Amino acid sequence: MDRTDALVPPGMDRREKLLQCAMLLALAAMVQLLGFATSYFAAREAMYVRAYGELVEREAVFAAFAPMMRAGDYAYLCYAAVPVWLLCRNVAYLYSGGSRAIYTMRRLPKRSELIVRCAALPALCLPAAAAARCALTLCCGLVYALATPDRWLAADAWAQVFKAAF
Repeated sequence: MDRTDALVPPGMDRREKLLQCAMLLALAAMVQLLGFATSYFAAREAMYVRAYGELVEREAVFAAFAPMMRAGDYAYLCYAAVPVWLLCRNVAYLYSGGSRAIYTMRRLPKRSELIVRCAALPALCLPAAAAARCALTLCCGLVYALATPDRWLAADAWAQVFKAAF
């Protein structure tokens, strides 16, 4: 018996559920990265104006970091519904799955096993999403701080990055 078998009710395909969670997390991460990239390049483009066929730098303030991460924040907020859906799916599977796992689970000596098997994977989804969001936000912040010319950055650019990440 594999250690990951305890993450799902008996008879349920654990690899499929883990893959679904990972794919949805990857989708949220992709939305975060694409949202940052489009916002960042739009802000860079807004720093220039075309005058007589040439690009001239404007005297403007470069966009703050936190609004650039807004799409990712919404994606992870939507991802927070995944554990709730997964918990409901696991409980429903106990009663309607192929082997009616609820009868097996009721015969176990430890009554908590039923709750653990239904809630283990959903409980792991949220910390994984939080860690992924923080790591990607810091990576985007690194790009923001290093790829942007110093004259455009606000004095508290790194503070903005850490505030958005944590």
